[in-house]
Amino acid sequence: MDIVKASLFIAFWFFNLVAFSFFSQASAEELDIIIDDWPPYIDRSHPNQGFISEIVTNSFERMGIKTNLIYKPWKRVELDIDNRGAVSFGWVRNKNRESKWLFSDKITVSSSVFLTRKDSNISWKTLDDLKTYQIGITRGYSHGNAFDDFKSQLMIQEAATDEHNIGKLLKRRIDLFAVDPSVGAILLQTRFSREERNQLEFIIEPEITSHGIYVVCAKSNNKCSYYLEKFKAGMELL
Repeated sequence: MDIVKASLFIAFWFFNLVAFSFFSQASAEELDIIIDDWPPYIDRSHPNQGFISEIVTNSFERMGIKTNLIYKPWKRVELDIDNRGAVSFGWVRNKNRESKWLFSDKITVSSSVFLTRKDSNISWKTLDDLKTYQIGITRGYSHGNAFDDFKSQLMIQEAATDEHNIGKLLKRRIDLFAVDPSVGAILLQTRFSREERNQLEFIIEPEITSHGIYVVCAKSNNKCSYYLEKFKAGMELL
């Protein structure tokens, strides 16, 4: 009789454990996060999808939130943040974004410098020094408030992608390209030949800007503060 009771108890305990596990998984919160590629920070071809992707997904996971990373072009990502309540990451602060979005604690720090041709012999110290050059930027990117505010006084050419801008630089259609040096180095190594790489160099000093990278969502999103608080708490546990 004792053996029967013990067997029934074990069976009952096991059933409840399985049921609890099933319902916990079924009720786990999920969050779609809209982003685009920005290697090495965000990279859908990498197993962890880039090192800040790993930080973000692990931080939410620590708080019981499963994340689904969905890739779209950056301009569409921005529209989804503004109009569809999307959560995203990989963004820097500027005045326009601060007027409509909330920002998480800083994930990491990025910088912007100029890439140029070695034979250009360009040097600069202030933004005024840049007025005579054709400058390439990637559509939707910010390089800090000082540069963004000064753009109207510069000869700016926008392109859809960083890779396109590097191509324009090689073809002498622009003189300078504003880019994160880590991002530029990855692109040069993976998308361009050694001969092409040898024609270009980074102007490391001065930096255009150095800025934090953040998780963002719109102030109009009722759950925005909730998600940013969850992210902060999860990141503190990493």
